[in-house]
Amino acid sequence: MVLKDSEIRRTILGEHERLRQRIGELQAAIEASGAADSPVPTTVSGGLRSFIASFLGHIAHEEEILRPALRFGDAWSAERVAHMDEEHREQRARLGELDARDPDGDPAGYRGEIRATLAWILDDMASEERELLTPELLRDDLVTVDPFGG
Repeated sequence: MVLKDSEIRRTILGEHERLRQRIGELQAAIEASGAADSPVPTTVSGGLRSFIASFLGHIAHEEEILRPALRFGDAWSAERVAHMDEEHREQRARLGELDARDPDGDPAGYRGEIRATLAWILDDMASEERELLTPELLRDDLVTVDPFGG
């Protein structure tokens, strides 16, 4: 099934909202998890693993449906796709490193790294919404450029 650009936009924005909700829940679990150097409960470590799986699914979905829509927009299309791909590589790497950390080795550092990573992801989603998910960029109507300027 081929999605219209507006449907792609709506789909990705909906996923962002669900991810923001999950981030809020994870942030609340961190705050409720006790002192910074106390053992990390499974509500935090398990919540993180669950969030990472959801987020990785989201970026794979973006690559599936958003990348094709971005490829044929304007002169900056290839650069937008390359930027999105680079961000996704960075996200996968950072989340992989966080997932590999031992929560009990440095509980305060682990909590701090989760907080920093979640803030970074929130900033990245907001940036993506401003730069890639605008109605001006993802539009259903075809814009014909008059080569004669008239």
